Amino acid sequence: MVWSKKARKKYYEKHKEVVLASNKRWKDKNPEQYKTILKNYYENNKAKILAQQKAYRKNNPWYSHLVSCRFRCNNPKTDSYKYYGGRGILCLLTVKDIKFLWFRDKAYLLKQASIDRIDNDGNYILENCRFIELTKNISKAHKKPLV
Repeated sequence: MVWSKKARKKYYEKHKEVVLASNKRWKDKNPEQYKTILKNYYENNKAKILAQQKAYRKNNPWYSHLVSCRFRCNNPKTDSYKYYGGRGILCLLTVKDIKFLWFRDKAYLLKQASIDRIDNDGNYILENCRFIELTKNISKAHKKPLV
């Protein structure tokens, strides 16, 4: 039996939890086949995927700050890793957290918004982060005022 797109969508909406659980079981049992499917999908839709990612970043300016935090904390190949991940600092922020901070601190009004950890030895967590001007963050890091 071949289902129409409309019928599949209706079934999915009615049985979402069952379908998701079934899909997860299949992915767990067939990891190599799943990787191949993802790789083929990416290769066949690369332009579309990259355009969607670019549009997301453009419409969600806070996202680049989250990516940068994760990069500094998780990638040993970066020059700044020794000051972050190398010191044991973790980025535990989610997209929801960084978006909340962006609007709470009105980062959209800043000339150059910069994510700042209130406790320099603490992790990137919601309670320890805020957005401030980049110039203020740089002077704070160097412990001297900018003139």
